[in-house]
Amino acid sequence: MDKVIEDFFKRYVFGWMYSDAGICEKHGANFGGVALICAYIDFMGKLYLGIGGDGQIKERFVKFTNDFFGEKYRPFSEFIYSDYRCGLLHQFFPKKGAGVMRGEENKEHHLKIDRENEIIPINLTVFFEDFRDAVRKYYEKLKEDKCLQDNFLTNNV
Repeated sequence: MDKVIEDFFKRYVFGWMYSDAGICEKHGANFGGVALICAYIDFMGKLYLGIGGDGQIKERFVKFTNDFFGEKYRPFSEFIYSDYRCGLLHQFFPKKGAGVMRGEENKEHHLKIDRENEIIPINLTVFFEDFRDAVRKYYEKLKEDKCLQDNFLTNNV
């Protein structure tokens, strides 16, 4: 694998991204933590697919989520994009039908449809764990796949 990719992940992803999202999770910045992770998913999708245009944000967000976050996220990837990513990053609040929490005691509520309150909540603690797992899967695939490496190098800043 290219040394540039390895160094980038060590410094920016495993370092800065994980640190910043972890601080949010630890200290209760629930909206901020979810917003950061959503921005990071968008960025990972850009590197993964090798597409960087503004008109393709949803495509790369949903594709990265579907390919690396696992089965539980597939039915919700577009909802997370529209209600959490777009809501938090453009309006500072999740859109209707979204709610944010964190902590071990609330893990079972993560992406579980709450029909009574008409929401699909995200637990920041679980979301952060799942994000790290998704990035690890992507990184392992990236180390072995020349096409993915080319995509990364095309879009790396």
